[in-house]
Parts: sequence; structure tokens; C-alpha cells
Amino acid sequence: GSVWSNCPAKKVVVKRGKATGIVVEKEGKEAEIRCKMVISNVSPKKTIELAGQENFDDEYLRNIRVHLRPSPSLLILVASKKPLCLEGIHDGIEVLLGSRRIKNVVPISNVCPELAPPRQHLLYASAEPLSSLYPMDIKYEAQQCKRDLLEMFPDFEKHGQILQIRPCDVERDWPEGRTWVGYGLPLETTIPNLFNVGDACLAPELNGTSGAVESGYRVVEKIRDKLG
Repeated sequence: GSVWSNCPAKKVVVKRGKATGIVVEKEGKEAEIRCKMVISNVSPKKTIELAGQENFDDEYLRNIRVHLRPSPSLLILVASKKPLCLEGIHDGIEVLLGSRRIKNVVPISNVCPELAPPRQHLLYASAEPLSSLYPMDIKYEAQQCKRDLLEMFPDFEKHGQILQIRPCDVERDWPEGRTWVGYGLPLETTIPNLFNVGDACLAPELNGTSGAVESGYRVVEKIRDKLG
């Protein structure tokens, strides 16, 4: 086999009610790849778009609408002329108490100095809006994050600058998490041979990256059983 990178999926091919392959864009041209099983990691919602809503039954579509509970966040990159936290410590994470939005920060350049701008330090911060139920006011939430940086890191105003604030909102393709803990969706879809994996398909006791990886193991076992 081979691995194709930078080949975005355009369609899940469904014939006679079963998934039979995918269409991808490779070097500017569309190519159809036929296969026995299709595994999607783009979220159940996006998988429905790729395979065609008309190919799923109403109960499955309703289940996705009701139980898919994405989590929003803001991801922030800060450059500074001097370390803003954990100075002299090789690696680690700093958890903030009393902040408005920013929950933790990681001084990335302590471990990978090559990622920082020349002669600067790089800090990664993760922030959460007040609610996961509604789309966030991105401008307002970004302002709250900046206030956190000013108050929690005294050297930020003089030595730091925000390089990027990336909102991962509930209505975007890439939220912070695709569903809440305890709201994991099924791996199998109602289209035979089409599976979902990732952090929307969490086992009840898992979350985040570990839960996403574990969903892949479970799908492999299901496919092994089907193929004998």
C-alpha cells in the first residue's frame, strides 16, 4: 500500500447502499479510490456531507444532531523577548488560577527553541469561553484572553506580543473537541462499510487524544470481525 498526503477527501462513494470508496483531490485532479471499508476522521457531521445525507436513515441523522456536543476554545501563540513563565525549566505546563479565560500555558521554546521567532521565546496558551452551548463572540473572548495575559504575566506588556489567536468554535469544522465526555457517538454509521473514528466517538471513560486513538483500535477490531 501507499500513503497519500495533502489529498483532501471530496466524497465518500456510496453504491447500492454501501460505501465502496472515496474521491480525493491529488495534484489538482480528482481520483477515486475503491476499497472494502471506509474510515472517516473528519467528524460524523462532515462524514454525512461527504457521503450524502440522503444515504443515512432519519434516526441516525437525528442522533447526530442531538448528541454531537462540540467544545469551543481559543488557541493563542505569544512571542516574547524574555520567558514569561517557567524560566529555567526544560519542559512543563503552567495551570492558571484566577484567570478569565486562559486555563494553561506551555512555553514551547523551552523544548523546541527552533519554533520561536529569531531571538524570541514562544508561549502556547489554551483558553475556554464561558459556554460550550452557543457560538462564541470571538472578538470579546479574544479581549478577555489579552486581559489575562496582561494580568497573569507582568512582563507581557513590555516584552510580549500576540502572534495568533485561533478560535475553535462549536460551528466550525475543527472545534477543540467534537463532543463532550459521555456523549460519544457510535463508530458504525447506517451505511454499511462506513465508520467514524476520532474524538466524536469517545468511549465513556476517555477524552481527547487518548479517546480518539482508542476509537481507532475499536474500529480495527470491528473490521477484522467483518472481514474474517
